Amino acid sequence: LENYGKNIDTERDRKRQRGIEMTGERILIVDDEVSEAIDTRKLLRSNKFDIAGLVINIVDAIQQAGADKPDLVLMKVGISGGMDVIDAASKIIANYNLPVLFIVKDNDIEILSKIKKLNNPVIVIHPYTEIELVKSIKIALTRHAAEMKALHEKESANVDPVQTELAAIPAPAITINKRGAITRINTDMEFL
Repeated sequence: LENYGKNIDTERDRKRQRGIEMTGERILIVDDEVSEAIDTRKLLRSNKFDIAGLVINIVDAIQQAGADKPDLVLMKVGISGGMDVIDAASKIIANYNLPVLFIVKDNDIEILSKIKKLNNPVIVIHPYTEIELVKSIKIALTRHAAEMKALHEKESANVDPVQTELAAIPAPAITINKRGAITRINTDMEFL
């Protein structure tokens, strides 16, 4: 099963070569119960999602999330391993900017409160229906897309157009105000 995620890309390439294009979002499934992971994979595929991989280990989940950059990580809480699942999810979110959908086996208040400390988490309680899982995935993807759009707009709004133009000048340059005070300098000017 550990090598399964690596074979997905090969399978995907073969389908592309034959003209069969999978159109759904790519989801990385992290679950240490192989039969549940396989059932989840079947359910997701039947709903037109692509599977980026199946992993059973938290450390492998972090590495594969970074290597494959799926659209979403579907992570079961309670997986054994050298690291806490919520800490691993925090690393995936922080390092790779990927949304994580948590599957929680029961309504454990302590675990839910730890998860809710993460930025805008989406949680599905196990056992879940197919509709609940698909809706939760769509919510997580939509929230993430909205967050990325808002972040991009914020970054764009904070860009000083004059400073951007000044930075493009390939020589030392400054701008001054009406009183003769320097208001901006470009990088080449900083080193004079």
